[in-house]
Amino acid sequence: AASDVYKRQKDAASDKTARIIAQDLDDAKKLKIDGTPCFLVNGLMVRGALSEPLFEAAVDIALEAAR
Repeated sequence: AASDVYKRQKDAASDKTARIIAQDLDDAKKLKIDGTPCFLVNGLMVRGALSEPLFEAAVDIALEAAR
């Protein structure tokens, strides 16, 4: 609906949204994340789109490292 589009445009232009985006960009810079998708799995950085089995393997590696 048109009102939904207006609300999204208003929300996107808000100071709150700008602060959230700035914090996310700062966090990504500190972690040297330079693209998407990128996931952090208990400290293990997983870059790029992975198949479900590969993502499960990354979780298993992170769990094993945590033990």
